[in-house]
Amino acid sequence: MTRSFFIKGLVSLISFAAAVQPAYSAPLEDDANHLEKRAVPSPVQKPTPTNCATWAYVRSTDTCPKLVSRYTSVKLTQANILKFNPALKNNCNNLKPAYFICVATPTPKPTPKPTPKSYAVVGIADACYDRQNVNNMQASQPDTFNMFLLALSQLQTTTGSDPFSFYGIAGIHGAPFNPWPNPSASGNFDRTMGYCPHGGVIFGSWHRPYLIMMEQNIYNTAKAIAAKFTGSNKTRYVNAAKAVRLPYWDWSDANTQSHIPNVLKQSTITVTAPDGQKTINNPLYSYRFKGSENSFINLGGGRPGQTVRGNTSPSGDNNAADRSLQKNFLTRRKDTYNSLMGSTTYNDFARRIESIHNDVHNQIGGFMPVLWYSSYDPIFWLHHNNIDRLLAIWQAANPNARFQADQACRTFQRRVGSSSDRDSLSTPLYPFTHTGGSWWTSNDVADVRTIFKYGFGFPEVPCGLRSSAVSTIDGYATSRINALYRSTVPSRKVKRGVNEQVLEWNVNAVVDQSELIGTFAILFFLGQPSANPNEWNDCPQKVGTLTVLGNPGMRHDSRIITGIIPLTPILQQKYGSTDNDTLISDYLAKNLVWKCLNDGKAVDITTLSTLKVGVTNNAVVIPSDNYQKAQYGTPKLRPNVTKSKHGGVTTPDDLANPRRKDGQRWRVSDRFCKITTGAVSMGVSPRGGIDIGVN
Repeated sequence: MTRSFFIKGLVSLISFAAAVQPAYSAPLEDDANHLEKRAVPSPVQKPTPTNCATWAYVRSTDTCPKLVSRYTSVKLTQANILKFNPALKNNCNNLKPAYFICVATPTPKPTPKPTPKSYAVVGIADACYDRQNVNNMQASQPDTFNMFLLALSQLQTTTGSDPFSFYGIAGIHGAPFNPWPNPSASGNFDRTMGYCPHGGVIFGSWHRPYLIMMEQNIYNTAKAIAAKFTGSNKTRYVNAAKAVRLPYWDWSDANTQSHIPNVLKQSTITVTAPDGQKTINNPLYSYRFKGSENSFINLGGGRPGQTVRGNTSPSGDNNAADRSLQKNFLTRRKDTYNSLMGSTTYNDFARRIESIHNDVHNQIGGFMPVLWYSSYDPIFWLHHNNIDRLLAIWQAANPNARFQADQACRTFQRRVGSSSDRDSLSTPLYPFTHTGGSWWTSNDVADVRTIFKYGFGFPEVPCGLRSSAVSTIDGYATSRINALYRSTVPSRKVKRGVNEQVLEWNVNAVVDQSELIGTFAILFFLGQPSANPNEWNDCPQKVGTLTVLGNPGMRHDSRIITGIIPLTPILQQKYGSTDNDTLISDYLAKNLVWKCLNDGKAVDITTLSTLKVGVTNNAVVIPSDNYQKAQYGTPKLRPNVTKSKHGGVTTPDDLANPRRKDGQRWRVSDRFCKITTGAVSMGVSPRGGIDIGVN
């Protein structure tokens, strides 16, 4: 009974199995119209494809054309049947009935297009840190300075075809005159110049995003390098990298007195890298061109393999540059204070600070006096960061000031039709863009507090005040101007809490920048200089310069350039007090001399038809309270000083409304328009200051 039951059950199970289609068996002939989407069905002709996604059952009457017409849903073709089934050996006659064939492979996913790299100027979003004086950064933030050096070195060794390499960013300023970031881009470009608007009112605002661009790339590189450290050093250098910002060089600092920082004068430097301590080429000493990167350089007839200073020889002379800079320290420091305190309009400040800037470029020598090449010298970035710092300080101390539209400046991407064209707050600062692709404009930096959102401040406009009232930032910036750059009369003892009164003397000069080809400077001396022009920059008689930066073989567009050279510090050294108008005027009439150097060669001063020079004096109240601003009286022309000298003026209009090279008058919209005639009264006022009226 039990055996009979078992046999009946086994027969029933076999019958059921025959009636049910197994998961990997062939379908019945009349049910072979479907597709199998499974791993590998059975049976298949071997060898089987390894990447089949869909299988089809072959009937006894099937041919390739019949399979194609039946399985249209997978867009089957005869070519694909043969392609997907290597067992057919490229012949449809090899189809085997009751077998599965592959009719579809996985649709390849399209290779995603790489997201275009953004070359927007975005700054540093992680946190706000103050940019530091390079000497202070090296001394008090050694780990951060170490990361800065590593990052700058890596950017300098990055291939120049990378727009964010040091070479790529430096090339924006001048040569090699390529569109940035895509050198093959087409457009209405002026390939005789770079993007920088030298001599224009947007000079300061253009350099701000330029510096931010360099800084963001140094910072991002420093972060990436810090992540490669291991062990206990990793946390140390990751934290140090967070504070990496572009340092500045304050050439008006009373402690360093315009000397080039020592760290910029040593060719190698020791750093701590992820793979240990090592000595590397100092990235602050020079930029070393790679391959044919320097093919466009023509410096003194040569093509140095690295940037140089002091002269144009292959090795340069940092000591010569240092000596030239130090000679002008007293007047440079005084000019810095007067520019920050005495400029009441943006346009006036822009002209004065660019004049100081030009002089520093020229005194450094080597690559720096040439607009096309200067940005390749690492000192350029520390110098311009200081210009940006002074601009930020002035903006903080003059929060409501905005520049007025002025004569447009022709650049690589900025075409100018005539001298009536104007640069305004909305003029694009080519080639800098925001994340959305819109151009940067001067409106983006008109308020000094915008620097905080790009991740930086300065010790005088610190990140710590980013949430403070405008008046608080103004007061603090003003206090730092006085603390850093205010000078006192050496022979005079001033009582505490009493304002100081001074009669200041200045040379005021104007010249058309198109007078000469290349870079030229008007040098001012108190006493005849050496007969050798090579010694003029270092001679003790030199008091200052008016410099026009240029390029080899190129004449600038016509534009009036102005300069103010303070004489007060030198006169105070000689006489103590400068209050005796007659005494000082007579001395200057006998001793004030000016000469011209054009790319290092002397030029007959009488050939400069647009050069005009006048000496003025004006009363100044220097506050005893650091939080108060200095008060400047109206400048008075002293025509007797210059009337017998070539280019010397006899009326204020010669300075305020000078002639350009084409003979047309051009109204100078700054301090020169305020010059009058008459004598300055130095009477003491009841407030302890001075009466700055006219006798």
